Amino acid sequence: MISNSPDPTDEEVLADLRQRLRSTRRVSLPRGAGWDRGTDPDYLAALVQYWSDQYDWRAHERRILSLPWVCTGTGTSALRSVHQPARSAGSPTVVLLHGWPDSVLRFERVLPLLGDLNVIVPALPGFPFSTRLDTLGMSVTTMATIVADSLHELGYDRYVLSAGDVGGDVAEQLAVAYPERVAALHLTNLSPRHLRGIDTSQLSAQELVPRQATLALLIVSARRTTLRRTGSVWWVLRQIR
Repeated sequence: MISNSPDPTDEEVLADLRQRLRSTRRVSLPRGAGWDRGTDPDYLAALVQYWSDQYDWRAHERRILSLPWVCTGTGTSALRSVHQPARSAGSPTVVLLHGWPDSVLRFERVLPLLGDLNVIVPALPGFPFSTRLDTLGMSVTTMATIVADSLHELGYDRYVLSAGDVGGDVAEQLAVAYPERVAALHLTNLSPRHLRGIDTSQLSAQELVPRQATLALLIVSARRTTLRRTGSVWWVLRQIR
């Protein structure tokens, strides 16, 4: 039987991780290299030492496990979520979907502010705190169906979706498949998946600018840059243009 909350980490796993960190061998670089040749070696050494000897995972684990977890479905359709019912009956319902690399903890700090809403934060399949996956090929369409079934099992058949990144793709698929259930759809970014479906032969030179800028952004962001991450790709496009 799948537990509602994630399983605690075995002490043997933590001990092994600490030993690996303590066994890290520093790369010899000229003194004063700083960040010019990658990560500052002194900064990295201090970070490794902090994670091996100071970071208290158990304190954070207790906080995470204390969240109001629920688990719905079975087998490949099982879905673990943080479920915070509203203080009063008949309240609106909002579903928050995280992205990659991310988890339900993205929304942890806003939960206390949303007591007047029913809030569900699914741990998307394959992401931290989710149930175990035993098969490959979990598409966003399949995730959308699993999320919809989970919400139905929890008693919610009308809700607002707020999502970004991979969660935004899931939310869009859910809205397409179950339009009668989605009261509103809020996305924090425009999915790059839409670029693949554009027939550029039908676009003018002016209309091609946003698409080319977006592709350039995706390439550049894969490298180490100073671009600040924002909630909207269009914000970045306006800066580029």
